[in-house]
Amino acid sequence: MEIIKAWIVNICTVVLFITAVEMILPDNDLKKYAKFVLGLILMTVIINPIIKVFDKNFDINVMSNNVEKAIEAKESKSNMEEYKKNNLNATLETFNSNLKNLSEEKLKEKFKDMDFEVKVKSDFNKNQVKIISIEIGVKEKGIQKIKKVTVESFKSEKESISKNEKFNEVKQFLSKELNIQEELIKIYEL
Repeated sequence: MEIIKAWIVNICTVVLFITAVEMILPDNDLKKYAKFVLGLILMTVIINPIIKVFDKNFDINVMSNNVEKAIEAKESKSNMEEYKKNNLNATLETFNSNLKNLSEEKLKEKFKDMDFEVKVKSDFNKNQVKIISIEIGVKEKGIQKIKKVTVESFKSEKESISKNEKFNEVKQFLSKELNIQEELIKIYEL
């Protein structure tokens, strides 16, 4: 008899609480969500003793704590993955920027008669940053002569060889300075 009395008192208390909350809430979209949640609370209070009849060890508080812990574990795992991904991207971005600045600085010190534009691509693999490529745009400093443009005209072989030698010299220098394989360095004319 005590169990039924406690059950009815709980139902009455929850109904009074729900009525008070509904009176306080303003008439907007939030009210329908609040009514939904309050209805779930009322259903839980009504169903709780019925479930206890079938399962003596059932406790709604323990069950809700377990559900809350499971949800928090999922959220923390997804938050950790998101944080890890953002941290990795920031690390790669910083590495690329630092390598770009270092390369430009070393090249400008050695080749004072040229301007450089460096682009670095890298990836993170097995807890290690791997350089995919370094692209270097090379341009002679100063005012350039305007080259005569003619249709179906080719550069002279001598001019082409001279540029290739300069490009190879730049490539070899940067490879030695940064201890990077020459195959990863690509040079083009700006």
